[in-house]
Amino acid sequence: MKWVCLLIAIVAEVAGTSALKASQGFTVLLPSAIVALGYVVAYYFLSLTLDRIPVGIAYALWSGIGIVFISAVGWLWFGQTLDTAAMIGIALIVADNRAGVERVMGFCTEEEARWFLELIPDVERTFVESGIILLKYWLEVSQEEQARRLEARIHDGRKIWKLSPMDLKSYSRWYDYSRARDDMFKASDTPWAPWYVVRSDNKKRARLNAISHLLQRIPYEELPRAKIKLPERQKPQGYRESDYPFKFVPDLTWPST
Repeated sequence: MKWVCLLIAIVAEVAGTSALKASQGFTVLLPSAIVALGYVVAYYFLSLTLDRIPVGIAYALWSGIGIVFISAVGWLWFGQTLDTAAMIGIALIVADNRAGVERVMGFCTEEEARWFLELIPDVERTFVESGIILLKYWLEVSQEEQARRLEARIHDGRKIWKLSPMDLKSYSRWYDYSRARDDMFKASDTPWAPWYVVRSDNKKRARLNAISHLLQRIPYEELPRAKIKLPERQKPQGYRESDYPFKFVPDLTWPST
């Protein structure tokens, strides 16, 4: 059944996009961020309709509607024709949502999670074969660093807003998440859409490493930069610092500042 669903979805995507091209009279190619958004929308509505109509019909319906919708939005937004060879996109897929959080925390059944893991490699292959550059990054953090960050959120009033009940529940289920991650990698770490793991205990280094790695995999042209030099400040020309009683905000002592 899953292969039938995938085939119908691909046909719906091609048919929907081709119909839009024909109606517009010219080629319409989209940045993959919009394409990815369309797939997200399609999957969301698919999840809502699975219990109401057959899977194949739901997949075809929402995939077709999603692709046509994002194609129209893309044309209206960019208003220009793009060459296929020049169409480059980055789809940052949060695949660990269904394969990780939803599975571990019981927001989906084990059968639904397994079905997702079986389907996602073929969906990602469709992305790649359509010309999208698909890059997937997994931010790996140690138990010690995770505990340090959560403790900091608990005891620092500036950060406590970032702490959710889900964080606390997830913290206690480290090994359930580790098993779910391992299953996700086994299923979706493919030659056409590999997972890249970023060691992220050091956030700044992790960001720089991820950005550098990403730029190495996307063709781009470096733009020339003019050398910047601060201009000379004007002379005071008799100005004296004001003795006006400014109402300064108190300079308090804060932790880690």
